[in-house]
Amino acid sequence: MARQDSLTTARRIRRQLSSQQRMEVGQLFFDITSSATDLTLVATPPASLRAGTIICIDLEVMWVASVNSATNVVSVIRGYLDSDAAVHLALALVEIAPRFTMLDIVDAMINELNAWGPQLYRTVDQTFTVDTTVETLQLPLAWADLYGVCQVRQSEVGTTNTVWPQLACKLVRGSAAGFAGASTSGVLLRFLEPLRSGSVHVVAALPFDATTVPTNGDLLATIGMSNSQLDVLELGVRRRLLLQGDNDLNARQSQDDSRLAEENPVAGMLSIHQLQLALYTRRRTEEANRLARLYPIRMQ
Repeated sequence: MARQDSLTTARRIRRQLSSQQRMEVGQLFFDITSSATDLTLVATPPASLRAGTIICIDLEVMWVASVNSATNVVSVIRGYLDSDAAVHLALALVEIAPRFTMLDIVDAMINELNAWGPQLYRTVDQTFTVDTTVETLQLPLAWADLYGVCQVRQSEVGTTNTVWPQLACKLVRGSAAGFAGASTSGVLLRFLEPLRSGSVHVVAALPFDATTVPTNGDLLATIGMSNSQLDVLELGVRRRLLLQGDNDLNARQSQDDSRLAEENPVAGMLSIHQLQLALYTRRRTEEANRLARLYPIRMQ
């Protein structure tokens, strides 16, 4: 199983969130188009599936208008709650009134990734060809919102091999409109020493591009995450989705408070919510420190 696949990650988060919750499911008997409003199920719909129920198939949310238990046909409103109506294949899982929809989880993944910067970032690199007349270098348009530059090195041919010494330069930001030195991206490097003809290699720190999470994409390849950051993502999404009341319900904390108060001082008790926050904060700090050690931002 591809651990870094976006939908696999979302399902793993949902499994961890709903492990103590009962959820009824069904299966589609036939393929359905994105416009079909009648769904035929493989088995007789359970009693919980009735008019007004929310059902989900992958990232689509549907509202049940009516249920015919004799024919196993469920009439629905497609693309409910701003989800996108999509094609679904036979035997696809139909989730009945799920605690968390896949759409909720994917939205939380996007929000979590967008909130990571500038402590957590992705690194990109590119090699540019330069000559002795170059004084500035415009960075690519895709780097326009970069947090900063981690490394700038120029190739230098030695007696037996090529070395890449660090270059002294400054990062200059402007706006693309009217910025003669960087009319496309609005960001350039100004070199503080003469260049040699050859190549300049630049490593930059960029925010995660989480405008949308690809439904079947690799989070490492498409978003630019590292394997170790998947753990931080999952912890952050669970914190976003779980309410204090949910934690108390799952932990039976309300029933156990009186017993715990007898055995521990009040100040010594930590809620599950606090423990989750502490774990998330520690893991996020560890990842930020790892990036600062491997790819420190030298120019901002």
